[in-house]
Amino acid sequence: MSPTSHVEVTFDEFLEVLGFDQSLSVLNQLFKQLDTDGSGFLKIDEIVNAINSTGELAKYRQKLVDLFVALASDADKKLSYHEFVEAWTKKKDEVTQSKSC
Repeated sequence: MSPTSHVEVTFDEFLEVLGFDQSLSVLNQLFKQLDTDGSGFLKIDEIVNAINSTGELAKYRQKLVDLFVALASDADKKLSYHEFVEAWTKKKDEVTQSKSC
């Protein structure tokens, strides 16, 4: 592959690299796992607990930090499922763009 070739990665390929099999289904499951109080929203304490986790969530630490940053800048200081998906996939867009440059 030449240095000027463009490589594009689909969202599903990106998620596969992260260990996800099916994107939205897995994101839904992850959201429910993070939403420890069952409110339907992610709050700062839930994200901090996940960041400090030594369990399965630990492998997503950097993505969780990205969520924390998104949450900290959110007006109501909580993320809905839609906001969660948007924040989680934001880096996907940046990775895809950087690989295609």
